Amino acid sequence: MIFIETTKTIQSHASFFDEYTNSTFEYLILLRKIFDLFGGAKRDRTADLLHAMQALSQLSYSPTKDNK
Repeated sequence: MIFIETTKTIQSHASFFDEYTNSTFEYLILLRKIFDLFGGAKRDRTADLLHAMQALSQLSYSPTKDNK
């Protein structure tokens, strides 16, 4: 009797988890589609290493107070 109840409990929790996971996955897909509509970075990395290094250099240094 205990085994049957435990099995039913596990199955109900498993089905809830499956439903939750599927709905979460579908929600994430929907969010991704919405973000793609509004643009943003298409890649995680800069395609050209030289441009990446130049941009980093410009961001790393600021003018001193003596330079006007």
